[in-house]
Amino acid sequence: MSILSDAWNKKITWTTAVSEISQYVAKAFGGNAVAAAAEAVVLADLKQAASNAIGYADTALGALIAPAATNIEATVNAAIATAIGPAATLVTPAVDHAIETIVAALKAEIDMAAVKARAALAPPGLAQRG
Repeated sequence: MSILSDAWNKKITWTTAVSEISQYVAKAFGGNAVAAAAEAVVLADLKQAASNAIGYADTALGALIAPAATNIEATVNAAIATAIGPAATLVTPAVDHAIETIVAALKAEIDMAAVKARAALAPPGLAQRG
């Protein structure tokens, strides 16, 4: 499970989540001059995501989000593992591009599902695609 999945499932505290996120981000971006500029943004975004996960964990929405988050995590991990293969041992521009492309495509799919759900709930008379 990821840090966020652990947060959704109340298996991790905020302090532990932040510590682990900081370690991942430092390792992922450390020593890479090109990626270093993104490090602070990614760190802030992941800390906020962990905070949100912990906050929602006790709500009705949290109970809905946790299983979906676990499924999304598995999908992302499988796609990345398949794309970069077991031989990848370093973050290269090609590997980084593959990871970014997969994440962007899957995020677009999530955004499309959200728009479709909103469209299905729109008042009658508005143009909708079946």
